[in-house]
Amino acid sequence: MIQLMCPHFFGSFVVLCLLCYMLHEL
Repeated sequence: MIQLMCPHFFGSFVVLCLLCYMLHEL
């Protein structure tokens, strides 16, 4: 289960970083 959660968590983390970056640029 951990192997399946890690990629999903990493993907969500990247998306969250991108959203924060875009909001900061605004």
